[in-house]
Amino acid sequence: TALASYLNSNFEEAESQVIQAKSFINDSGLVYQFYPLYVLILNESKKYQEAKEALLAYAKHMVKDSIEKRRIMHEIESQYHYKKIPLLKSPEKAKNLSMFLPGTGQLYAGYFWEGALSVSLQLVGLGFTGLCILNKYYFTGIALGTSIFQKFHVGGMNRSEFLVNKRNHIETRSFNDKIKSYLLENK
Repeated sequence: TALASYLNSNFEEAESQVIQAKSFINDSGLVYQFYPLYVLILNESKKYQEAKEALLAYAKHMVKDSIEKRRIMHEIESQYHYKKIPLLKSPEKAKNLSMFLPGTGQLYAGYFWEGALSVSLQLVGLGFTGLCILNKYYFTGIALGTSIFQKFHVGGMNRSEFLVNKRNHIETRSFNDKIKSYLLENK
């Protein structure tokens, strides 16, 4: 059930199933067979410290040779070094940055040119408003210019939130795939 939940991307349910198995199965050798799956589940849930501890416990229990055990423990520590764990950015912060200072949310997400384009398009809307007012097209300028500005402003806020989520997904996927490959290579 835990494996099916993991494959279905229902990581809370998968973790719950593994915890239940750990609680109800008395044979520790059988329980440790769940640990590679448990590590993958914890990684997907972004519980990296718990995943590291579970993987270390698995290695301590499964590897009998002390030299090999130390080597594997060192590799695990290296894989979960704090510099390798993805630093996730806040989608809410990106949205708020773009709300108050257009383009900064995209810059925060690491997309400079999208931020510059967002600011440019919003300035075009404001410039159109000013130009129309200057030429005494008050209603058209205010209605059309501010609606152009508002559409690009809200769009920029939503886009910055999307870009942070995209960046977080790519970084998390990269880290989790490395751990998954490590587990498959070092059964």
